[in-house]
Amino acid sequence: MEYIAEDMNMKKTALFLFIAFFTLCLSGCATTPDETYRDTSGESIQYGVARQLRYEDVPVPNNFFPVPSESLAVESQSARISSMRYKGRADRIRVINFYKANMPTYGWELMNLIEGSQVIMNYSNGDEICTIVLMGEGGDITMTISLSPEDKK
Repeated sequence: MEYIAEDMNMKKTALFLFIAFFTLCLSGCATTPDETYRDTSGESIQYGVARQLRYEDVPVPNNFFPVPSESLAVESQSARISSMRYKGRADRIRVINFYKANMPTYGWELMNLIEGSQVIMNYSNGDEICTIVLMGEGGDITMTISLSPEDKK
């Protein structure tokens, strides 16, 4: 009987965390005003930082919109683990340059960049890894931003 009661308490706690997570997702956070950036060719980038972000330290171009049904985040006092999906219309190179220009201002350092049919950018802030994956071409881009604790072996 003790195990059944313990299992019910765990289920109630999981349900509470699930509801709290979606409440937080819907509320968002205010960010800085839009800014214009220049890419490596000197061309003006029209993508400012979105006014509402899931995390204050991970920018998202303002023309990308969250896809909650394809996103998941788990947070505690000591760790953030998430995979957030966004969709938008953008030039892939400009999105890459957006992140190269913006991530350092939020405390992230580029670890590596892999370009192919997908673009994978890995950033570190010393405590966490942020992986940004861009898929699609021709203007329609699906972007996944994942956060996880950095393995300090």
